[in-house]
Amino acid sequence: MELPEITEVQRLQLRPGDRLIVRTDTRLDMATADRIKRYVKDVFGEDVPVLVLDKGAGLEVMAAEEGA
Repeated sequence: MELPEITEVQRLQLRPGDRLIVRTDTRLDMATADRIKRYVKDVFGEDVPVLVLDKGAGLEVMAAEEGA
């Protein structure tokens, strides 16, 4: 199975504590998601946390200041 095409990069420099989120527009099985995660860690480093989200998944953060 081929990896989905990467079509957008929002920031190229990672800072300590940053996490990478990879979103795809297709459904992924666990093996493909794991391959994407491994590829990203090979490029950016083993210590970078990576989250892979497939079609229909979303992730947002509300800062503590916004929720008060």
